[in-house]
Amino acid sequence: MTPTWNPERLARAVAAATGVHLVVEGPCPGGQIGAAYVRWPDGHLAVLSWGPGVPLAQARRGPFAVADALRADGYPAPATELAADTRDGLAVVQELLPGAPPQHVDEELLAQALELNGRHASALATRADVPAYPLYLRQDGPGYCCTDPCARSARRRRRWNAGSRPSATTTRTTWPGLTPCTATSTTRTC
Repeated sequence: MTPTWNPERLARAVAAATGVHLVVEGPCPGGQIGAAYVRWPDGHLAVLSWGPGVPLAQARRGPFAVADALRADGYPAPATELAADTRDGLAVVQELLPGAPPQHVDEELLAQALELNGRHASALATRADVPAYPLYLRQDGPGYCCTDPCARSARRRRRWNAGSRPSATTTRTTWPGLTPCTATSTTRTC
């Protein structure tokens, strides 16, 4: 059975695995699987998160390598301060960057987001040492469960494309050619 997100238990597991005693300060707002603010013994704040079923070696070759490569080019990604395999899964402690979630999207914020997204284009094209990482868009992943909603959406889309149209009294929530589950699959949780 996969353990559930419990930051206090994970902080204890980090202490057992590494000898570093983190103090859980509280949950980070807006997380999908779980993240908590933690205080290091020297007093600085960081973010503790969890990767159930993800071995540390895989994370080092995948998301950690990607973030390190992007950070080397000035990308604003948090540094990984500590990562450890625990009985509950991968514990990750990352640098707490300044800022706050946006309250609304205006033209300036959208332009900044698009510029930041543009920095991803071909950023790893020359980095054969950084393998492609599974995105879990069509299958469940560690901590994610999206296959059933995606499968239902795909069946509706296939019926639509095959000419089966909803009646006038049927409410259709998806449009042909669009896969809303794909865009949100990494944020759906059970």
